[in-house]
Amino acid sequence: MVFTLKKASFIVTDISETGGIDIENQMPGSEFLFITCKARGEIINPDISLMIKTSAMEWRTIDTQIRHIVNQLEGPEKFLEKVVVTDKNTSGFLRQYDYADMETFIKKLDSLISDGIIDRVIFTPAKSEYIKSLSLKWFGVETTDIRASNGQNTITSIYGFEQLKTKYILQLDSDCIIGRTPGPSYLKVLKNVLENNDDGLTVGFPIYSKTRADFTIGNNYNKWRTEVRFSLINRELLLNLLPLPNEIDETGKLALPWHRSVDMLNKNSKYGSYRGNDGNAFFIHVPNNYKNDINGWLNSMYSVERGYINENQSENVNLISSDPELVFPERKEEMVIIVKGRNVPFQKLRRCFKSLSRQDYQNFGIMAIDAASVNGMDEYLYEIAGRLYRDRITILKNIEALSWLCM
Repeated sequence: MVFTLKKASFIVTDISETGGIDIENQMPGSEFLFITCKARGEIINPDISLMIKTSAMEWRTIDTQIRHIVNQLEGPEKFLEKVVVTDKNTSGFLRQYDYADMETFIKKLDSLISDGIIDRVIFTPAKSEYIKSLSLKWFGVETTDIRASNGQNTITSIYGFEQLKTKYILQLDSDCIIGRTPGPSYLKVLKNVLENNDDGLTVGFPIYSKTRADFTIGNNYNKWRTEVRFSLINRELLLNLLPLPNEIDETGKLALPWHRSVDMLNKNSKYGSYRGNDGNAFFIHVPNNYKNDINGWLNSMYSVERGYINENQSENVNLISSDPELVFPERKEEMVIIVKGRNVPFQKLRRCFKSLSRQDYQNFGIMAIDAASVNGMDEYLYEIAGRLYRDRITILKNIEALSWLCM
């Protein structure tokens, strides 16, 4: 609901229900839901596209991840185009943590298109002759393997760069967690770095930090490396600098992935990859060893969406923990009430929270856990109970139901 309104260029400022009685169930009811919104003046960037890189190994969570990415990155500015780039491989993944369910993966991507979250999906072509010609154009050598020596998918990324037409591309891995804070447009800040520095080829998206830092091309000794996980790329300039330094290894693969080729170019030219932090946005990368705990991983994402970041995460690009005790702030009230369940009817949720609001003793906190509901229970917790109790409630939204939470 809230996401739909945001897509329609509205900001939700308040949500409330009218009081009433559900006669049939003899529970608190509501006949009207009041949503207060204000119009948001949006600016479409005609020269920036969003490119999300992923693989079928993330079939379980890809819809949740991409909705998070788009929701966090858009507003008030919007991209000219939002695309997902991937391939149809089901094996040979680097640091594999799950099998690939291609059918489910494609269905979820199609749903993201039909829901207007993304504009299209770009699959790497399977024709070996095309891959060979693309490799020759970008690296001056020929290969039919889409992966480089280190296992990273290289051809898929550069095929995405080819298919997009904007001057700049904001490219990122689909497992990035994104935080936003009030302030100037992060997108304008990153774009200004490249526009104001003719040696700027890419600029890395900031990581979480408690201090700000000027955007620089390197330290006193070396230039910064290209941030492959998340960066804004001057696509137009990059295309003009082809072919990038690379070679073929003894197995017939590219010796370097595309971003290391860019590093080699930067090392021997005036160009470079900028890094800095203006405090308005940041990302946290999720290593594959955390992804078997889907609930911990995605609750880490929800926590960042709502502005809570473990202070020990500062200066760390990779997620330091998906343990709920570290992901969410500690509840320090004298009494903490646990509200849990799966697909709990709204009538019962209203009764529960209305009962809590009527207690004489109010020095309590709430831990609300949604056990993978599909009836909208999570949205009720966030938008109704969350607005009612604000900093007195912690909400966990599990994607995989745990049996003890469903009781």
